[in-house]
Amino acid sequence: MKLFLLILGALSALLTVSQLVMGVLIAGGNNELRKAHQHSGYLMAVIVLLYIGFSLSALMSSPKRSES
Repeated sequence: MKLFLLILGALSALLTVSQLVMGVLIAGGNNELRKAHQHSGYLMAVIVLLYIGFSLSALMSSPKRSES
């Protein structure tokens, strides 16, 4: 599960950075990237939500530590 979460987290970080770069390029006048920006934004939202969901379920299912 840790490897899966690491891969999903790295993928979500990569997609977030690519969204930032495409947004800057579009703001600079490159309008050809609008559809790619839109579709990768949808993909980024799905991947990030999956990462959050799996991370929260992994945290909630981990054994509780005793406070000794």
